[in-house]
Order: sequence, then structure tokens, then C-alpha cells
Amino acid sequence: MVARTHRLLALASLGLAVAALSAAAARLAAADGAAVAPVSGKSPAAAYATDLSAMPVGKPPDELFILNGGFKVVEAGGNKFLELPGNPLDSFGVLFGPEDQQAAEVSARISGTAAGRMFPEYGVGTNDAGGWKLWAMPGQGALALRKKDADEVARVPFAFADGKWTRLKLRVAPAAGGGGDKGGGGTGGGKWQVQGKAWADGEPEPAGWTIAATDDAAPPKGRASVWGHPYAGTPIRFDDLSAGPAK
Repeated sequence: MVARTHRLLALASLGLAVAALSAAAARLAAADGAAVAPVSGKSPAAAYATDLSAMPVGKPPDELFILNGGFKVVEAGGNKFLELPGNPLDSFGVLFGPEDQQAAEVSARISGTAAGRMFPEYGVGTNDAGGWKLWAMPGQGALALRKKDADEVARVPFAFADGKWTRLKLRVAPAAGGGGDKGGGGTGGGKWQVQGKAWADGEPEPAGWTIAATDDAAPPKGRASVWGHPYAGTPIRFDDLSAGPAK
């Protein structure tokens, strides 16, 4: 009888010890879960940047999605860049960077050369092919903001150096006090601010924006882009492509 009682007491002690260990494990699991619990909302897409130096000459890699045109990676003077040939004469573009981007910033350096009185035109864009574009018109000495390819919303004078590299930057983001989420998942319930700037390559980036506009409609989600219209029949060159969430 005494021996049986001792066995029961031992089993009871063991049960209490197991219960204590289980409770401790549960507390640790809960603490770990709290430490790694995901933050609500969608994280902003990572930024993208390339100077094309790591890309092989020839056909562009898949990270550069060619909408149309004979774009190729070319090397000259120890520098690699994306080149659009001078023929045929049409509108050509390339998408790159994070997808599903709504509030976005894109930049590139671009070079085009006139032929007689004919000048190329080129630009950078956000929100896929049907989004906003910062458009350079060297022949008219102007810089413009365009919506959905052809709708010119704003224009300012700008002097371009023929055959030289020019840097373009475009930012599309919710205006102060309204709009969507900077991570790209907003509803666009308020106004959106569209801002662009241009400056000669090698010069400091201007602190302010060269051109700006506002829009009541939220832009579509999509990737960044570069564009060229080789009206002069001469190649247009693109380098230092960068895209990411609006800062």
C-alpha cells in the first residue's frame, strides 16, 4: 500500500512538471509570435537601379521589358547604355522596376542628337504605359508633363544641349492631405501631385522641381518606363535607370 502511494505521488509530481514545461513553452511561443507578427498593410516595393554595366551587349535582359522598338545594350567609350535606333520613326518604350507601383519616382539620363531641323523627343514615365510622362522636346526647347501618352497637362521652357546627356526625374505621389498610400496601395481619394525636373548630366541636381501639376484621379499601378521618338532618324540613348516608391 505504501509503495503504491509513493508511485502515485511520483506520477502526480511528473504530471505537474510536464504541465509547467508546457505552460513555459506556450509563453515562449507567444512571445516569439508577438516579435515576428507581420505589420498590417502592404510593404513598399524595393527600389530598382541599373547603370547597365553588368548587362551583356546586345539583346536587353528580361528585367527590361521591351514594349516595342529595337532597343539594344550598346557599349561605347567604356560606357554601356540602352540604345534605340533612329529608324523606324515611331514611339517606342521600355518598362522596368517594381510592379504594382502607384506612388512612384523614376529617373534616367538620356541623350539624343538632332539632324538638320529634326530633333528627337524622349522621356521617363511612371504607372506603366498609360501613366504619367515627363517629356523632353529639344526642338521646341520645352519640357512637358503628359498623361496617358498625348494629354499635355503642363509645359515649361527648357534648353537642351544637343548630343549631350540630360537627366530627367519624375515623381507621382499623393498631394499633402490626400491621395493614396505611398506604398502603392492607396485609394486615391484626394489629389495627386506630379512633379518633374531636368538638368545637364554632371551638374548638381536642382533642389526644386522644374515643372509640376495636380490631378484628381489616382494613377494606375504599374512599372516605370523610358520612351523615345527618333524623329531625327538618329539613335536615342538611355542610361542610369532608377525606379522606386515616391520619397
